[in-house]
Amino acid sequence: MDTLSETPVDQFVPPRQLPICLADRRSWIFLLLDPQGHQVGPAEGFLSVRGFHAPPVNGVRTSAAQALDGRWGFIDEAGAWRVPPLFEDTRNAASNGVARFRQNGLWGYMLPTGKVLTEPHFEQCRPYHNGVAAVKPVEGGWRFIDEAGAFTGDEEHDDLRDLGEAGLAWAARYEFRSKEGRRLIGFVDRQGRWVIEPTFGYAESFGPHGVAPAQRSRNAYGLIDTKGHWVLEPEYNRDMDPFDEDGLASFQITGGDYERGFMNTRGEICIAPGRYMERHRSGGFARSNYQYYRADGSRLKYNAQLCMGDDFRPLGGFAVVRLDRMKAHGDQPGQERNWALLHADGQVVPMPSSLREPLTGADGWLLPECLNTPWVPFIDQQGHVVWVDGMFCEQARLATASGGASLHTAAGEVWSGHHEALGPVKPFFSPYAEQVLVDVASMADLLPLVEQLCTKVEERLHRTAASEALEPVRDHPDADEMDEDDDDDWDDNGDESGDDEDAALVGLDWRTTRTEARQTARLLRAERRLSRHYLDESHGGHYHFLYGEWGDLSHALYEQFLQILTERFGPPNVLPEWAGWQESHKPWLGWAIPLQQPLPGDDGRWPEYRQLWICLQQSSDTGDGDGWDENWLLVAPSVDALALALRARAGPPGAPTAPDEAAAVRLVSNHPHALQALPREHLSEAVIDAALDANIEVIKQVPKHLMNSERYARAVREHQLEIRQVPLEMLDEAICMANLSYRSMSLGEIPEPWRTEAVCLEALRQTPYAIEHVPESIRRALQGRGMDLQKP
Repeated sequence: MDTLSETPVDQFVPPRQLPICLADRRSWIFLLLDPQGHQVGPAEGFLSVRGFHAPPVNGVRTSAAQALDGRWGFIDEAGAWRVPPLFEDTRNAASNGVARFRQNGLWGYMLPTGKVLTEPHFEQCRPYHNGVAAVKPVEGGWRFIDEAGAFTGDEEHDDLRDLGEAGLAWAARYEFRSKEGRRLIGFVDRQGRWVIEPTFGYAESFGPHGVAPAQRSRNAYGLIDTKGHWVLEPEYNRDMDPFDEDGLASFQITGGDYERGFMNTRGEICIAPGRYMERHRSGGFARSNYQYYRADGSRLKYNAQLCMGDDFRPLGGFAVVRLDRMKAHGDQPGQERNWALLHADGQVVPMPSSLREPLTGADGWLLPECLNTPWVPFIDQQGHVVWVDGMFCEQARLATASGGASLHTAAGEVWSGHHEALGPVKPFFSPYAEQVLVDVASMADLLPLVEQLCTKVEERLHRTAASEALEPVRDHPDADEMDEDDDDDWDDNGDESGDDEDAALVGLDWRTTRTEARQTARLLRAERRLSRHYLDESHGGHYHFLYGEWGDLSHALYEQFLQILTERFGPPNVLPEWAGWQESHKPWLGWAIPLQQPLPGDDGRWPEYRQLWICLQQSSDTGDGDGWDENWLLVAPSVDALALALRARAGPPGAPTAPDEAAAVRLVSNHPHALQALPREHLSEAVIDAALDANIEVIKQVPKHLMNSERYARAVREHQLEIRQVPLEMLDEAICMANLSYRSMSLGEIPEPWRTEAVCLEALRQTPYAIEHVPESIRRALQGRGMDLQKP
């Protein structure tokens, strides 16, 4: 008979387990290293290794392992197959040295040396605990078997867990008297006989502490002893988890903010409830966001400002944390955004600049601590994977290249592999540009895309002028998101009297004209999403710092797109008048370029008749907890080019006749959005003022050459334009004051030449935090007059 080894556990140093990933982090193999850093086991590695925490049998420690073909067996500490990988699944041995295995869909028991003890004929089975194992035969309910494989009793149960130290096992009975059915929980002995009758709606197993959480009625949890008596009376609006090895159980207050805390086996609260407390403890600490609490409720103190913390790693004795950007004040040094390792004594070790970020899986979550391995993997600046200890000392390195990789340790190069998907590992927290680019593969593809879209839009514009139908096909499947508000016409409030008469006097069916222009503009323009950073709700809850950081990365891409377009087309226009911009709710930068071929009726006197606009936009938005940052490219005809094409389609092309001014004033006074349908070439000051007085929203329909400082100030004050949409040559103090009137923290948005003393004083009057945007010369002048400019 195989026997358990008497070798002391603390003399055994198990192999380190290193996960090797492909470039996209979706496929993994595991390599084993001995204490000297040499690879052990098959050269190709494993798909999975369950760890060497099982007791030795005949002096040999083993682990369940999965070969690359997906089959399971058992390996020893040298990585050699002790039981060849011939099974569908294997699990590590229990404390008695007996392991589980699955074959042909059924489970049995064996020794990890290959000796089968119980043939596979169980649908499900659990590991041995205290001399018995819970099994479910193909026919019948759950029962216990002893180490000889014989049933210990005749009682069957709908579910059954391990036999605990108190000699009791959790068992369930399903009742189907009600429509939805009901599960009742009780506890049985090793023969399966009820010791505590199944009367609880829910309960956890007994641990070594002799108490277990139990539910008397819905959302009313307390603690029971091994006799089924209440040690802690149930309390409503509370649920509980099992006790951990330190005798602490997580509980949650199910009303209000759903705060969570921890109590001991006497029902005493050890860690006070908090809204963001995690339900488990790890490495001796409970975590609430980036705060850590010991078992006695005391908080771990550290000299750093964090914006994220992960669980403590039991073997390493540290947690991966994210430093928040902090400015220096007085004697306190500042810190930049960076990753770090937080130790149990409060020491914070920042990540060296040679590393980029911790390694995650393809799902974006940090990798848990590998079994028997107190190291944590990071990606360096070249895309290599580096395993470090708690002081960021390198222990192993996976050097990657296109199609290949090699593992280096203190023992030298100990492994190499080749696969077409191997290469520099793609980061998650700070992705490369190619990971977030959408409709371009690289920055070099931007200008060819612009040329392609310009050709396409001009061809559509000429087809419109020739009365050819345009197919209602969008250039991007998500482009409708940009127009989600376009289909809702404004309510034109006002007196209906004189409507038909005034419209007839100006020779205009304004509603039809405006609708036709808007619909045609949508068919003509071409949009492309250049990049997209998307953070879903689950990641946003834990990595909330990414909302801002990915916004910064998106803006950096925007600056690169902007530089490329500026080098090609010159300085951008802050208020491009492309057909449809009146309905756009976000600002664009644009470049006007001439058409390759003039439209019919273009006599050369109006430059806007032969313009296309190339536009760039950076946008961000949030949903139900998720958020995204995007960059868009748009190509569209100018407002006037579209109007000329539509006139050519309707009849002989040419300049429109000037409307009756008095009738036009009355028309826009009653229906201000009719301004969009009037000929832009003949708009008068009186018509524009009447429309703006009726509804300031139509400010976007005023041709830019007819805008003045007063109209820009009014548009900014009424939230119709942002200050960055005001041409620099039109800026003045009034416009800057208008911007401050509804955005007290917006001094930083104002170009520095216009941060005059009056503007800065107004900003400081609204908030003292504006001081950081006050130019140094003005700050000194104000301090010289005795003003206190300290930020609170």
